[in-house]
Amino acid sequence: MGCFSSAPRNKHDEYDSYSADRQYVGFAGKLPDDIMDLIWNFVGFDEPIWGNVLREKPKICSAGKLDWLITKTPKVLHCFDWTCHYCTQRDGTSMITFREKVSIHSETLLIIKDKDQTIFGVYSNKPWKRTNSFSGDSKNFLFSFPEEGIAQIFRASGENNLYQKISFDKDTMFLGGTGADKEGKLDMSAKCGLFLTGNFSRGHSSGNNATYSNTKSLTKKEDFDVLALEVWGPVYWDDSDDGVHLHDNKRYM
Repeated sequence: MGCFSSAPRNKHDEYDSYSADRQYVGFAGKLPDDIMDLIWNFVGFDEPIWGNVLREKPKICSAGKLDWLITKTPKVLHCFDWTCHYCTQRDGTSMITFREKVSIHSETLLIIKDKDQTIFGVYSNKPWKRTNSFSGDSKNFLFSFPEEGIAQIFRASGENNLYQKISFDKDTMFLGGTGADKEGKLDMSAKCGLFLTGNFSRGHSSGNNATYSNTKSLTKKEDFDVLALEVWGPVYWDDSDDGVHLHDNKRYM
């Protein structure tokens, strides 16, 4: 898994876009993250820079975009292989199926592409389960790759703890909010950092939410139509019979 892989090396490893052992020579150490982000935004996100091990190819974004997002998650997660737990193009749009496949995983990247071709989403460090109250903590963040402009990460603002929730009512998903209104009720979907309907068909994104640091919508328009959605996460254990840590003893290269 990741840097703990027991797979044999070969002389081409240093040129392998997906090798977890790839090293960049010529520097005393890794460049600061903000400098690397500038470089990455300048050269594009088609190819990974860090070389996290992906077990399969992302369907709705480039491997480079996913690689960059993984570098923004807690550092302990960078050592593991990453795999796609759920994909609407493969698994359908049922929230029941979504919860069956994802609810056992604590740390995930939920990546969305809308019909305007904007790629955006959230990193969550709590399982996606239906709850009466919000969960998650300040490690959660929103992100956006605008079609034109700089990719951005929006960390928690610290103003409230409305990080993530799937409601029992219609399985709607809420990420961020403004807190209670004058009547003591939560102002939910209208001012969410990100809101998704139960069948992943439509959503809403607001820059007026108090939970995350974005000051505008993650998307071109606050109301958007979902084209596809994927959930990625690190792999902590091996579920094969022979103990091989990669399915079919292969990686996506």
